[in-house]
Amino acid sequence: MVDELKSGRLPQAMAPMVRQLLFKPDKNTMEYKALDAACAELQTTPARLMLSVGAMPSVKAVHDAKFLIEYFPRGTDFPRIDLPQVSALPVAEVSAFSIDDITTTEIDDAFSVQMIGEGKIRVGIHIAAPALGIARDDAIDAIARERMSTVYMPGDKITMLPDELVQQFTLAEGDARPAVSLYATLDMNDWSVQSTETIIERVPIRANLRHNELDEHVNEQALAEGSGDYPHKQEIGLLWQWAQVLERGRMEKRESFGLRPEQNNRVDFNFYVADDVVTIARRKRGAPLDKIVAELMIFANSSWGKLMHERGVPGIYRTQGTGSGWAARMQVRMLTHAAPHQGLGVDQYAWSTSPLRRYTDLVNQWQIMACVRHGVTAPLVAPFKPRDADLFAIVSAFDSAYGAYADFQNIMERYWCLRWLAQSSVRQVDAVVLKDEVLRLVDVPLVIPMPGVKHPRGTQVRLELISWDELDLTVQARVLEVSVVTDAAAEAMDEESELVEETGVSESTEVSGENPAIEPIEVIESIEGIEAEASKTSTPSNPE
Repeated sequence: MVDELKSGRLPQAMAPMVRQLLFKPDKNTMEYKALDAACAELQTTPARLMLSVGAMPSVKAVHDAKFLIEYFPRGTDFPRIDLPQVSALPVAEVSAFSIDDITTTEIDDAFSVQMIGEGKIRVGIHIAAPALGIARDDAIDAIARERMSTVYMPGDKITMLPDELVQQFTLAEGDARPAVSLYATLDMNDWSVQSTETIIERVPIRANLRHNELDEHVNEQALAEGSGDYPHKQEIGLLWQWAQVLERGRMEKRESFGLRPEQNNRVDFNFYVADDVVTIARRKRGAPLDKIVAELMIFANSSWGKLMHERGVPGIYRTQGTGSGWAARMQVRMLTHAAPHQGLGVDQYAWSTSPLRRYTDLVNQWQIMACVRHGVTAPLVAPFKPRDADLFAIVSAFDSAYGAYADFQNIMERYWCLRWLAQSSVRQVDAVVLKDEVLRLVDVPLVIPMPGVKHPRGTQVRLELISWDELDLTVQARVLEVSVVTDAAAEAMDEESELVEETGVSESTEVSGENPAIEPIEVIESIEGIEAEASKTSTPSNPE
């Protein structure tokens, strides 16, 4: 076997166990000993040797296989399921629409606006309701609980729920879909919330709007002037006004907690992959459509968190700022009772708006539905009772899986950034200093450690890329020239660099085309270890 490997051929005995040999080997087997010996003689690594003999089709396949053998050892296919029957529901007298990226298929949320006279409007936030067809501990729940979340990576995803079930509950246009709707009655004089109401119903979905079709038409200037022609223009204009008020209120609350205002002058990146060619599109953070969706989702998650708290029903909450010391305050924690989320500027925050792709949201949707249907008796009949030990187990399992999936997404985004460099034949690039010895490219969200480079944050530099390795995910580069740091650049990096200096973490700006692991504005929840990213100077282990 050693001779065959050295000759560039895969021994037949190794063919059925390539992934096992690479990532979960039994070191007592002859196959592993042969692979280890061949690697020692050739002075290479098992992954590189397997690539050279054709045992793995590509570097991407190596990254995929390492993740899948750990978290999906039985594969990603779903068992056969029987689609659930949903009982009759009232049909809402609204015309709702969603706003998503072109790649989104799990459409969780939609909106509606009704004029109700006397300077008031009724805004509907409609969330897909798979909890109507899934019961705790049934076969579909077992699938969702095992996966805990949809896994996202550029150009692909592994869904939490089977496709046929997603299609049954996704808020696709042209039909009335089951939804849990939060209605807010607003006074248009000051955009204050007069009342809220939650209803379980079917919601007619008129349109699934897409960013790529609307972004060039819907900007702050066009909204201020009322110019342009696009679907649901009046409703979007009204939602934009409310979203700005919601944001100001959150920022005031955030400042009352002693935190600085959120920075919206940075750039997010969307990844699109087709036929092994990647496109990385820059998108300004805080664009109007993003802000509308983000603010209304935060409002819904906070409102439903408050509803569960007032009814005495436990839920799964995201909290921040409850610890002592700066690092503890910045850490996002998951609890089963209401507590402030200082980073978002809300008194409580329960993930409830993505039940098709996060298990925590599905659990909370069960609890919210119990509150709606049973009122003050909800604690007695909700699927999860107060102090239910199983709820704590879910929090722990979700936290672990969600972190691992985020790590994998970061790895694959780094891989596709390196692929972008290769396909673009780029050798000289602009970068910006995040902190001492850590830079990020301007055109793509690729973080590069540069030992010895010590410039003020926000400094722009010109780099020459010497080499990069898609397997190790490493980059070698040298500085060609340094630009004078501008006030605007320093301000743009200020909050992020402050987080790095104080806690060793950074807000993630690496957002995939359908990243819905986070709400668009909830960037502070997506803090990743910048040192973990920067430490990829040799064969990497999983970040964090």
